Amino acid sequence: MWAEYRRKKLRLLVLLFGWTPFGVLLGAGLPVIFGSYVPSYALAIAYALVLAYTFLQYMLYACPNCGHSFRGKQLRKEACPNCGIEINR
Repeated sequence: MWAEYRRKKLRLLVLLFGWTPFGVLLGAGLPVIFGSYVPSYALAIAYALVLAYTFLQYMLYACPNCGHSFRGKQLRKEACPNCGIEINR
């Protein structure tokens, strides 16, 4: 039940904390390999789109009990604001 929620949360955290090493790779490595910053821009935009999509999936995750989305409220609370089921238990 909560396994999908945990996967979305882990994916979001990996993408958030992975941005720094990925950015260093884009800024320092790819211009040396390709001789241009154009591939770096394309990959940075793609990474940002994947990050935004993952954030929206996490934020709009529906409660398995009542079906209402948490709308990002699960970051601060331990229970669903609509039905009271404990989050991630």
